Amino acid sequence: MNYFPDVSNHDLSTSGGMALYLAHCDLDPILGLIDHTELVLAESLSRYELIECQATKMKDYYTQSQIMDLRAIFRARIEPLSYESIILILISRVEEAFKTWCLIVKDRTDNDIPDFESFACSKHGALDKPIKYLKDYGHVVGIKADPLWDYITAICVIRNAIVHHGGRITGEKNLEKMERYNFDIFFEDNRIYLEIDTIRKIYQKVVEFIDRVFMIEPTQ
Repeated sequence: MNYFPDVSNHDLSTSGGMALYLAHCDLDPILGLIDHTELVLAESLSRYELIECQATKMKDYYTQSQIMDLRAIFRARIEPLSYESIILILISRVEEAFKTWCLIVKDRTDNDIPDFESFACSKHGALDKPIKYLKDYGHVVGIKADPLWDYITAICVIRNAIVHHGGRITGEKNLEKMERYNFDIFFEDNRIYLEIDTIRKIYQKVVEFIDRVFMIEPTQ
């Protein structure tokens, strides 16, 4: 498995092509993180099962009970925290990819355009500012028209829930969005429930989105 992009597959002569290559330099290793996380979690559970089996054979019911509790805690709390961490890393790299695209546009533009950091945007979403910058100064139009844009905003909702609300999805519109994309939430407190298959799907959709919108041709 290759966890790093092949530069020969990218057109570095365009701002979008250069930004896409750099985006994959961050995104491709995350697939390795996902694979490794799944492997380590499975190995950990396997070892707990082995210890429990040995304790049962030895009639060490105290150890058996302790390991059973530990396995339950592992599945209920430690696994979800691992998956939440991957979401935070993934979205932070997506945000950085868009920012990098803006910096490349600035570097390759002869006209006197503002720096990305000083550029003002009335919207407060993490991706709103770079998308508006790319539209105004990179002449890149249609990012939010992409068929996966609404799905990406759903992932951002999950990211914000993890950062600000301990994983709980707040607001009716956000809950409706979770239902629309079949994300599982706990009925008791509206906390997001993530599994490895969900993480893989999210990663695949994010990469598909990035691959498509970073190849949008500027209008001029």
